[in-house]
Amino acid sequence: RELKPILNLAGRLLQDTKAGREEPLTETQEGVLLLKAVRMNVLSKLTFADSRRFQDLCQDLFPGVSVKDIEYKELEEVIRETMKKLGFAAIDAQISKMLQFHEACEQRMGVGIIGPS
Repeated sequence: RELKPILNLAGRLLQDTKAGREEPLTETQEGVLLLKAVRMNVLSKLTFADSRRFQDLCQDLFPGVSVKDIEYKELEEVIRETMKKLGFAAIDAQISKMLQFHEACEQRMGVGIIGPS
């Protein structure tokens, strides 16, 4: 059950990446896409301290592989504009969590937010 969202996201990333290419992806490129899917699925569920540990673990397991999170450029721009209009400080870590929350909503039928109010 836990693997299904990761595999769905990895499949979507793979299809999106292959859409504009003629040549097939290498195993390394496919591995990067899978690692990206795992990161996006797992990071949204972790605390800040645990997410740091998880990222360190990924670097240990995949040395030399640099993986960026999935980018939602338009959404990130709108978030930054809205925060500016409301007078909030645009903190990158918070924006990253917002984007992770968006991805969680895309993957799951129900999402809960836990933490101090």
